[in-house]
Amino acid sequence: MVIRTGYATTKGELVRSILYPKPIDLKFLKDSFKFIFILFLIGTLALWVQ
Repeated sequence: MVIRTGYATTKGELVRSILYPKPIDLKFLKDSFKFIFILFLIGTLALWVQ
């Protein structure tokens, strides 16, 4: 009978990763918004020039 599982095992690491996830890096999200904004500016400029 297993009383408790340590975090050093593979299943323990899986449980730890579920209970305590690593912080999410939002740099990709910020960069994607910058890219969309630049495309919007280029589109607006193209409509204005036309």
